[in-house]
Amino acid sequence: MEAHKLDQTEHIAERLRNIRAKRNLSQQQLATIGNVSKSSQSQYEQGTRVPDAHYLIALDEHGIDIYQLLTGKGNLADNIGPDDIELITTTVFSWLEKTSRSISAIQAGRLCKKCTELCLKFKRLDEESILQALDILDYDKD
Repeated sequence: MEAHKLDQTEHIAERLRNIRAKRNLSQQQLATIGNVSKSSQSQYEQGTRVPDAHYLIALDEHGIDIYQLLTGKGNLADNIGPDDIELITTTVFSWLEKTSRSISAIQAGRLCKKCTELCLKFKRLDEESILQALDILDYDKD
């Protein structure tokens, strides 16, 4: 049980660092948003201390997804990174090649965007959901 608690604290610490980096905030700036000292913010991000409810409420009031912070599950759109974009692009272009389709770069970009939008509706972003989105989009074309 104690190992599980430590593991969760480390995940929260990592997510806090990611949120701060994504928003281009310093530790002091995020500490100010959370109404805590820079020292407390540092401890949260190191995983040596767990944020309290007051801190979480303050972050929530500034548009930070607390459910995602605590669980790692949240708004997928806020968590799409370069690796996800590469997966989408690679999967779409592979599908185009396998299905012998030839489209312009602009059309391919639009197709990637539509696939991403569907994957967000599915609340999943993996190769299977991208292929499912492509099948739906291809079906809608006919």
